[in-house]
Amino acid sequence: MSAADPRDPLDEALPTLPELPPLDDDDAPLGGALGDIELDDAEADLDDAASDLAFDAELDEAAGGLDDAAGGLDLGADDADIAFDEALGGHDDDEGIRSFALDLDLDAHAEAPGDRGEDGPMEELLPLAPLPPLDDEDDEAPRAARPREATAAVTALPVDDVVAVAVQGTRVALLAGELWVRELDVAGGGAQERIPLPDELCGGVEFDRAGAPALVALSGAVFVLDADGGWRESLAAEVGARDLAREGGRLWARTRSGALCLVGEAESRPGGAPRRVVAWAADPAGSLAVVDGAARGELLRLDDGTAWRRAALPSGLSVSRLALRGAVIAALDGGSGRCWLSVDDGERWRELETSPSVEVAMVESDDGRATLLLAGRREGGLVEVSSVDCEDPARPPRRVALLRGGEGDPDPPSVTLAAVGREGVLCVALVEGVAYVVALS
Repeated sequence: MSAADPRDPLDEALPTLPELPPLDDDDAPLGGALGDIELDDAEADLDDAASDLAFDAELDEAAGGLDDAAGGLDLGADDADIAFDEALGGHDDDEGIRSFALDLDLDAHAEAPGDRGEDGPMEELLPLAPLPPLDDEDDEAPRAARPREATAAVTALPVDDVVAVAVQGTRVALLAGELWVRELDVAGGGAQERIPLPDELCGGVEFDRAGAPALVALSGAVFVLDADGGWRESLAAEVGARDLAREGGRLWARTRSGALCLVGEAESRPGGAPRRVVAWAADPAGSLAVVDGAARGELLRLDDGTAWRRAALPSGLSVSRLALRGAVIAALDGGSGRCWLSVDDGERWRELETSPSVEVAMVESDDGRATLLLAGRREGGLVEVSSVDCEDPARPPRRVALLRGGEGDPDPPSVTLAAVGREGVLCVALVEGVAYVVALS
């Protein structure tokens, strides 16, 4: 080769490539001598998709093709001219692109010990946990909402073998071998008074209208503590009292036959009194709600002390427990453990998405906001106390406390909730002889 020959030796070694056809017609389909590439729906089946599936890819300026006027991607004369249009949310710097990249240094692991070829390093770096089992799609059983957690302080009161509990304001009465009355604070402490019982076996306790402790004897009599410390019989044993409830300034007794009567007053009963009460609840501010087994499907309300009002219960509901504060009523079905709530004196009812419960109570804060407390039995002899905001019952319940009663694991444990009804302290829960003060911490 002469020195004047302008050809580069490398050019002779490379094959000569044919010239590309000029792109004169922007609307012409791709392909040229190769033929038009198009999608034939009739031939696009699963058997020969690899050979018959073709695409008709045409560039259309009106459809937003690669045209400067359409914006988007600008292809320049060389690689340095490739940029993203900021107006379309692109990035014109390397930093934006790197922010979406995952830097995997595979070379660092290519010669690592234990390398098993293509599957070796990545299999060691990214172990996969087994998938959880799938739920049975045919399972149509209702699923209760899982309670959210709430921070609560739980304190066991130092009285053994408690059989009944009652609360009035900041005082709690515990019926055991003797009667213990103590002042409550948030931590469950306070001065404690020990009061000997009358010469009767007693099974229930409440506070009367004057704030004096009242006891229900197993004989059916009701005794009230006098100012001088002695016990006075306020209801004869022949009446057969079973339990007590305080409504406003009056103390009510439910008899073994299911009738209601007032304690310490003459045989005065409002007209239309229920004959066989199977569930009842009292609002200390002055209201009473009962379910009369003789009038199925009805709730009876006594607000002014003179006449009973009737409201319908949800269809098929077998009420075993009631809770009441003002116009808010909760009804618990003892068979299924399901709970219904009404915020308008029983005009409308809503079933709550909660776990099965065995006891209900109602707390009203100083601003009149009502909170429903529910207690349910759980495995291992535990009792779960949860709360529901009555102004927003659609929200999931909050788990307030998990309690265990006595020695061993009773099956099932007995549960009683006595609502305190003041800020801070929620309730006193009696579980198998152990009384707990449950308070928001």
